[in-house]
Amino acid sequence: TMSSTSVFDYSATQEIPTLTIGDKLLLPKVMKTLKTKKLLLKTTALKPIKQQGDNFEILLDPSTFENAEHCIKVLKEAVQNNEAPVSEEDFSTKPILFTYENLSLHEALTHLLEPHGLHLVTSYEHVGHIVHLNLPDTHLPYKADIGRIFLDKLKSVKTVVNKLGNIDSVFREFKMEVLAGTNDFFVKLKEHGLHFQFDYSKVYWNSRLGTEHRRVLKYFNKREVICDMFAGVGPFAMPAASKNFEVYANDLNPNSYKYLCENAKKNRFEHNIHSFNLDGREFVRKLVREGIHFDHVLMNLPASAVEFLDVFKNLFPKEWGKLPTIHCYTFEYFSEDPNEGALKAQASAEKILGGKIEPLEIHDVRDVAPNKHMYCISFPLPTEIGHSRKRKLDEDVASIEIPTKKTKCDEE
Repeated sequence: TMSSTSVFDYSATQEIPTLTIGDKLLLPKVMKTLKTKKLLLKTTALKPIKQQGDNFEILLDPSTFENAEHCIKVLKEAVQNNEAPVSEEDFSTKPILFTYENLSLHEALTHLLEPHGLHLVTSYEHVGHIVHLNLPDTHLPYKADIGRIFLDKLKSVKTVVNKLGNIDSVFREFKMEVLAGTNDFFVKLKEHGLHFQFDYSKVYWNSRLGTEHRRVLKYFNKREVICDMFAGVGPFAMPAASKNFEVYANDLNPNSYKYLCENAKKNRFEHNIHSFNLDGREFVRKLVREGIHFDHVLMNLPASAVEFLDVFKNLFPKEWGKLPTIHCYTFEYFSEDPNEGALKAQASAEKILGGKIEPLEIHDVRDVAPNKHMYCISFPLPTEIGHSRKRKLDEDVASIEIPTKKTKCDEE
């Protein structure tokens, strides 16, 4: 029975099946078996075993515990003995008082939100010691309690923030408010064994892309050079550098550039990560102008990266050789089938480039909203799009046979 409607004052008594063991030597085997068979009670801030005099009292999970007979059979098989290690007399039930302290994150949010007809907060980002929420308007009246629950229930968390508004289109920052904990936004974390540090309030970071940061590496071959147009603090650049690829990494946000340099140094990649703080188009033009050859281009700016594809039109001189493979991230909506979004991603790229492309893959990265997915379209830049028109025009002019006066006279 509930004694209070407030989740923080929660208390409820429940009859819990209990097993009493007197033989201390049997205890390790019994505990291991109960845990393996998921018969042991697993509750926050409550140990399932307690010593009472010479005996040990073990709390069992009422949702998986069928009856004493079944449990005896399981334990008998485990100890491989003709005699069962326990008897029916060793089983009983015990009233246990559960409080807010014993609730899991899911249970606490359920008790808070369900009475108001609100769905649970199941989607959140965990960035170092920060939990980042994106609460709908319906949940805002309860935002302080939601923040406190996350702070209480996730032990590594010191700060809980809620996103305010959209991501800034230039520096990819977003405004946030602290719901619970300290105003400390400086994060240190590890992803795939690599070290990252940054001020979360001043740069862009998405923990949900951890797998994606590694996936694109499959396209890179030995000794190839990577151009990362929107590098952020280095989530794509660092894994590539860790595989000994040379990376030219750029970000317009001066704070991202600062932490990109720091992270390259922290991971000892100063020798193969070259960092820049430029506009994306100017960065690419600079590399080409200075004859720095690159084989792949990463464009992780899904809200607008497609628009930056125009920089590759007629950019490369003919002597450049093989043109780069581009990996461009984008958001697309679709009505029912996500493949529709993939086709729209290709169409968007072709519209900006002014020509057809042949994608190696259009990868569905993740869903960001109902009927809206993030895609990565990987394609080799076609020569008819990437090669300089001026040089092509010069070749066309050179190939025209200009009639001599003699020929002209002959014709007359």
